[in-house]
Amino acid sequence: MGIRLPAIDQTLTGKYLSEIWLNFESEIITVRELIKQRVAVEFSKRSETPAVFVPDVNEAAHNGEETSGTRLEQFQNDALSAFKNNGFFLLFDDRQLTELGEEICITQDSRIMFVQVVPLIGG
Repeated sequence: MGIRLPAIDQTLTGKYLSEIWLNFESEIITVRELIKQRVAVEFSKRSETPAVFVPDVNEAAHNGEETSGTRLEQFQNDALSAFKNNGFFLLFDDRQLTELGEEICITQDSRIMFVQVVPLIGG
């Protein structure tokens, strides 16, 4: 039996931005698996909803980018790199996750938040 959880996007000030539902087969996952699942769901729904890590189909086509599944791995790698470089923070049950290999135990009551960091102008 899988676990279905919402992942909430918010700003550093706590402003709600959006929500995306994630499905997991196992109760024990790594931070890496969490991020990759998030990107995979965004990738599959990018023509329907705004995405954080994946450009929508129209934007990608306009930029001359490949829009097939072969790009999914690149988007996942970009998101993992952004996490490692503090491009966004992950909160799990109000605790900050900091390592890609860290294992977390998810339940139906778990809370996942992707906190977007907005770079300062000029720096």
